[in-house]
Amino acid sequence: IISSISTNKTAANTQNGTDGIILSLTIDDDSGLEYGNFSFSHTTSQDPNSTISVNLGEWNSQINQNGTLENHIAIIPFPAGTEAGQWELSGISLSDKAGNSINAGRNKQWINGIGGLIDWSPEQLSTLASIGINTPSDLSFSVSSTPPADTQAPKDDDGRAYNRRTSSRAGVVVLGFDHHPASVACW
Repeated sequence: IISSISTNKTAANTQNGTDGIILSLTIDDDSGLEYGNFSFSHTTSQDPNSTISVNLGEWNSQINQNGTLENHIAIIPFPAGTEAGQWELSGISLSDKAGNSINAGRNKQWINGIGGLIDWSPEQLSTLASIGINTPSDLSFSVSSTPPADTQAPKDDDGRAYNRRTSSRAGVVVLGFDHHPASVACW
């Protein structure tokens, strides 16, 4: 049973490359977790491959154990080029060392180009609740690939963006406006 589950944030931004969201969970099981998998899918993408999964296990995600309680962390990776939009939990698979397992997943459905993830069925929601996930929609994220408004590159008086670069030499910063670079020495 999952006694707690959380993420460190609800949004990922792939503007500068891969961004990750940390999934933290505590599992309470007499035999211990053998294997786990959480899948997240884009809610409206027509790309059947728009799913990202993370695996859990003693060997790759367990950070500590206290009796029957195991703490696990996993990074949900959103690589550069990940489709922007809403991503939600779409599947879960857990197996313990005693051979017990639980699986729940939902598919995508498209009719005339309209659709997305199918809602969890009452049976699937019951299965998720039985392992401690009462509100699967809490495990959803937005993904973007644009910089936040307050980090847009500054512009000069003519509206041209600064071309900001820094030199690896200590004390020197190289700035430029389009094709007009200038060096500034810093003491």
